[in-house]
Amino acid sequence: MSEARATAPLTQSDVKRHNASLVMRGIRDHPGTTRTGLAATLGVTKVGIARHIDALTAAGLVQEDVARAHGRGRPGLRLRLTKEQFYVLGYDLRIDRHTEIVCDLAGGERRRATLPRAPRARLERLVQSVAQRVHQALDSEPGRLCGIAVSLPARFSDDWDAVTQSVFEGPPDYPILAELRAAIGTDVPVTMTDIPSAASLAHSRVSGRGNLMHIQIGTSAGLAVTDDARAWHHQRQRSLALGDMPIELDGLPCPCGSRGCADTRIGFRALADRVTARGLPLPPAGADDIQAAAALIADACAREVPGIAGAVATCARWTALATAQVVLLRSPGALTLGGYPQALGDHFLQPFVRELDQLVPGSGDLLVQSGLGDDASTLGAALVAAEPLFDDPLSIAGRAVAGADPLSGQEVRNVVP
Repeated sequence: MSEARATAPLTQSDVKRHNASLVMRGIRDHPGTTRTGLAATLGVTKVGIARHIDALTAAGLVQEDVARAHGRGRPGLRLRLTKEQFYVLGYDLRIDRHTEIVCDLAGGERRRATLPRAPRARLERLVQSVAQRVHQALDSEPGRLCGIAVSLPARFSDDWDAVTQSVFEGPPDYPILAELRAAIGTDVPVTMTDIPSAASLAHSRVSGRGNLMHIQIGTSAGLAVTDDARAWHHQRQRSLALGDMPIELDGLPCPCGSRGCADTRIGFRALADRVTARGLPLPPAGADDIQAAAALIADACAREVPGIAGAVATCARWTALATAQVVLLRSPGALTLGGYPQALGDHFLQPFVRELDQLVPGSGDLLVQSGLGDDASTLGAALVAAEPLFDDPLSIAGRAVAGADPLSGQEVRNVVP
């Protein structure tokens, strides 16, 4: 938002959009609430939000259901987001796998699919693959598509076959946004995010934890913080290239041009080098097929192959050292890990927590398991896809694209009556 826009007086349409956004988020975050309950949550009168609820209901975004009667009196009406009429698409595109998820407006999963992946596919092919999947969803998915988001692991080289940075610096740096919008050819919002940001949002939403820091470790390491999963999306995540953080004086050379960066000790290639040096063969694709390689390493740990558990523990301790530095700087309320540490399970997590506790006493208790595993960023992509709708629900709902068998039908805290 420009400075002029930020300081300009609110118009009637600005107020209407803002109020509709707050009501939509209130219903999402408190499913089953009543009009009275929602008014209390937002700090306004029931009359003050009535017309906003009515407008959202007329647009097919919100539904009022009769609650089960308990005792005397009329049963109440419960508010919820509609699950049938609208959907969003999320794409999680990594070096070693591509995933598509279809979710309703509340983040409920309709279906998920693993997409075919051409090794070292170039940017143009990746764009066409996603665009094709979007058009397939429009042909087969009931309801109306209202948002698309793509989650990427890192900045890639021009030929799309190497990671050059672990997180993006901002939307202008996303290399496929304009190409993807043109290839899809719809008026539905298309947004981009990175995997650490998407995962931190999903973990925060599912666990109910704010100030949640997520560390994603693959070919390189990234970090994102979600202060409040209910906040507006452009105020929510802050991503950092954890892999570029120095952790060792005059250490190993890093692809970024420096020495002693975290990636040289905790990135998956560092682990792959350690285990192969101890005699464990990995798939020919090596560190580019992280899932397959991590599964072999986890199996070797379980079989107590000499030296392999020690190699994993070494990476875990280096990861704890890097994590301790950002924990001291950021003081998160919760911590989640993604990437190859998830595939290695306790073989990685136990030495990680022990070392982290030694470096910052009590910080091991920050580690939480939301149950999403390493696919958290896939759900996170869908949640990001829905955010433009929650920012401007009536406008975006009007621009939603009908699919098969379409069905008809933080800064400012209070609704302005």
